[in-house]
Amino acid sequence: MFKRAFEFAWGAARITMEKTEQFLEEIEVRKGINREEAKNFVNDALKKGEEEYQIFKDKLREGCQEHYNRACGVSRSEIETLEARIKELEKKLAAEEAD
Repeated sequence: MFKRAFEFAWGAARITMEKTEQFLEEIEVRKGINREEAKNFVNDALKKGEEEYQIFKDKLREGCQEHYNRACGVSRSEIETLEARIKELEKKLAAEEAD
C-alpha cells in the first residue's frame, strides 16, 4: 500500500513539473519576464517542495517509530542496549566455562 501511495505521489509530481513548465511559458508571455527569472521561480518552488518533502518524511518516520514503539512496547535503543548486555553476558559465560 505504501508503494502505491509513493507511486501516486511520484506521478503527481511529474504532472506538476509538466504543469509548471506550461505555467512558466504562460508567465513569460503574459507578464513579459525572461526565462532566467522564470527558472529562478521554479527552482525556488522546487527547493521549497524538497524541504517540505523532507519534513514530511521525518514526520512520517517519527510517526511510524511511535506506532512501532506502542505496538511493541520497546524502543530501538532499548533493544540495542539489551543486545549489548546479552553479548557481554555470553562472553562472561564462555570465559567461565573455559576456566
